[in-house]
Amino acid sequence: MPSNNSIDTRPTPPLQAVAWVHGWPGPVCLVLVVLVVVFALLSLFIGSQPVRPDVVADALWHFDPGEQDHVIVVQMRLPRSAVAIVAGLALGAAGAVVQTMTRNPLAEPGLLGINSGAAAAVVSGLVFLRADDPARMILLAIAGAMAAGVVVLLIGGAFFSNADPVRLVLAGAAVSTILGALTSALVMGHPEVFTAFRGWDAGGVSPRPWPLVLLGGTALVIGSILAVASARSLDALALGKEMGRALGASVRRAWLGGGLSIVVLCGAATALAGPIVFLGLAATIAARRLVGGGLARLLPTAALFSVVVLQVSDLVGRVVLRPAELQAGIVCALLGAPFFVALARRSRVTMA
Repeated sequence: MPSNNSIDTRPTPPLQAVAWVHGWPGPVCLVLVVLVVVFALLSLFIGSQPVRPDVVADALWHFDPGEQDHVIVVQMRLPRSAVAIVAGLALGAAGAVVQTMTRNPLAEPGLLGINSGAAAAVVSGLVFLRADDPARMILLAIAGAMAAGVVVLLIGGAFFSNADPVRLVLAGAAVSTILGALTSALVMGHPEVFTAFRGWDAGGVSPRPWPLVLLGGTALVIGSILAVASARSLDALALGKEMGRALGASVRRAWLGGGLSIVVLCGAATALAGPIVFLGLAATIAARRLVGGGLARLLPTAALFSVVVLQVSDLVGRVVLRPAELQAGIVCALLGAPFFVALARRSRVTMA
């Protein structure tokens, strides 16, 4: 039995883990949903230019493009709030899957080289295609993230029966290093692209065109379906390959479904909000402390917790340097460092 100060990452029995009726963490998720709604509403009021609640309501129900406050609420803050929700859900869910797949409580979605792939694609687009508008940068980021993720899964054996967590981690580290070196070389060789790339690379919640938000939402749904479909098998394999096979899990199908879900989820989030570190990792650790192990329970809890953290980071970034703004990714990193210091001092991380 783990001590009271340990992080219990042991999965529940596979059948119990996917018993949504009995294993659904209802109270915790309900509280998190309420917080998401509250912070989504606050995001319409708070910013470098505060907007009164009555003006926000009037903008939502009787939009007037000639009113500056109406434009701020409907065309800037509303899609910005949607981006925070989609990206937060995707990063939290991806964090839960990657920790279960690798059996590593300190793994995070960027482990599969997805952030590095997105960054390399964005810089390459800026240098060779002059693709400096947000829409093209997002599409390049999606393509780069998914291409890098698929390469890592291929090297790590996720498409075959010889999948192995250590091999996957090493493949992710190697691909990330190569792509990181390529990105640095391109940026250093073309200083004119640094400004455009810096804004994306910092990671933040910005208003995006609604078609791109809907594209991210579609990717979120697809990735979530893959994750839920793989939950039972991944939980079984977390007990060991032989035990997993004895429980009827297919190594190839589990790793393929779980790996593709991470690529789709993290690719969409990174494209919309840039590379945001710590979020998927911290949300999954917090979710495990709240509802215990089992991927089916972790998925909704980590996803919702991640949204709340990203929303709070965005709101803090709007007001801390008013009238300027601090990127939500920077705020997440600043909040994440003390979190891990406290975690290291008070807890013992174990997979036992």
